[in-house]
Amino acid sequence: MQRFETIPRDDDVEDAVAFRVHDPLWLLSRQWQLGEFRGQDAASPVFADVRAESHVLDSWRADDDTWRPYDPRTQPLEELVEAEPAPAADHELRVDGGVRWLTQLASAGLPETAEAFVTHCGFSDERAQPATGLLALVHGRIADGLRLAPLLDRLNTPAESAAVAEELGLSEAARVPLSQAADQWLRWWRPRVTASGAMAGDTAWDEHHLEYRCAARSSTLPSHEVHATAWTGGRLDWWAFDRVAVNAAPPPGGRPMAVTARNVPAPARFPGMPTPRLWEMEDARIDFGAIDTTALDLGRLLMITFGTVYGNDWYTLPLRLPVASLTRLTDFTVTDVFSRRHAVERAATNDSGWELFGLTDTAAPDTTDPWFFLAPVLPQALESPPVEAVLLLRDEMANLAWAVEQNVQDDETGEVIDCYDRWTAARPEPDLLPPDAAPRYRVDSEVPSYWFPLAPVRIGAGAAVRLQLTPLARYSASPEAAPAPQLPEGRFLGHVEADRPVWVYEEEVPRSGASLTRTRQRARWHDGTIHTWTGRHKTNGTGEGASGLRFDFLESTLP
Repeated sequence: MQRFETIPRDDDVEDAVAFRVHDPLWLLSRQWQLGEFRGQDAASPVFADVRAESHVLDSWRADDDTWRPYDPRTQPLEELVEAEPAPAADHELRVDGGVRWLTQLASAGLPETAEAFVTHCGFSDERAQPATGLLALVHGRIADGLRLAPLLDRLNTPAESAAVAEELGLSEAARVPLSQAADQWLRWWRPRVTASGAMAGDTAWDEHHLEYRCAARSSTLPSHEVHATAWTGGRLDWWAFDRVAVNAAPPPGGRPMAVTARNVPAPARFPGMPTPRLWEMEDARIDFGAIDTTALDLGRLLMITFGTVYGNDWYTLPLRLPVASLTRLTDFTVTDVFSRRHAVERAATNDSGWELFGLTDTAAPDTTDPWFFLAPVLPQALESPPVEAVLLLRDEMANLAWAVEQNVQDDETGEVIDCYDRWTAARPEPDLLPPDAAPRYRVDSEVPSYWFPLAPVRIGAGAAVRLQLTPLARYSASPEAAPAPQLPEGRFLGHVEADRPVWVYEEEVPRSGASLTRTRQRARWHDGTIHTWTGRHKTNGTGEGASGLRFDFLESTLP
């Protein structure tokens, strides 16, 4: 076996990187072939002066609801839209109130008074059976927020402060710091509850379309609103909103925020772009020449053309804008190296309909919109496993759609219940026929108790159809009891009433189905505060299903 290799005579690489050209005409011909002689001797930008008007959102509302104030500095919009109104028996918020009160007592230097509040406002035995789950953990350790609120309200009232302090056995020196702590706690508690004790809050969830609907606006720009009409949960960003023009005049004295900046434009950079220097190695992570495309794939062809030909024609410059604002550029002037000033117009001036990161104007969806919406997006959020899951699917054999409650949450203990496991555990032993018995007539087959039919109901005299939840009549454990309809237990389907049935539009349950989940969210906002809430999310389902529902059949031992 032989091996051939070069033997360098010198360790200098100067000749290798010199790139000597013996025929300069070859370079000129290559420039002519690539069209470089048709280029313009344009100057490079040096400065860019930007002027804009910005309107910060300060109010929001759910779909067809009243406007409510909103401060983007203290609370994310996603929490306001997704937060669910909890029932008066919501133990999680009551426990949260008790834990918060213990924290405030420790901050006030009065941890020894916590026992008195737990004794007078502790969680009572509300059920005959022993407390389980969350209640068993906090019983006798913290105060009940629902019972603590009226006591702190009295403690914060000068006329009753002395009587409450004597009732709790508190010293005179502890009354002033306790009153201050009670005032802070009540400011946190009152926005979350109503006068009747039920938890406050209006949900923006549309139960018929299975999505969120909300709107926001700025008092300095009331003629323009941003509407999210089909948000299915998840990340609430600018793409979920459309701009809607309304007939409204700005209030007197309301002025937009003026944004001015002078920056140095920097060339746009992205991985894989051609390098301007001769011997500079290009980024090998992206190979535009290896992209698999055809002559009809215009999207990929445009991307390749932009990356290889026009990638170095773009510049970027930073512009700091307030969060949750609608901004419109009023002036954009570029100064080049020859001290010439150029007024840059919007791209849509000569090419209407072309824009990036622009809202859709509902009145003119084919035109470009001059407003840029910087949405108050959460930087990061922790999400729990689903506390409730519902699967919507079509059953072609039964000619029905079904709502399947996979998981539900116990409102008293906070535990997540697997509906399938509970059904199989409570299901009686099947009544099997003897091998030599005659076939038995059955009116219908058994369907799991957590499956609820969505029957088609025609709307009016037209062809429109909606799917209405119709609970099946089922027998209870007692053989003497008459069959009764079994109702859903979760939040998605649990509001079945005689005069207010649960229904969804037929198009919301396609052949692929739909999956609905409720999860706990925990996020930290820009000011450092921590926010927790429960939100909903709709995604694609698992396809069609089969409930096994049959009518009028004979049951036998034959397979």
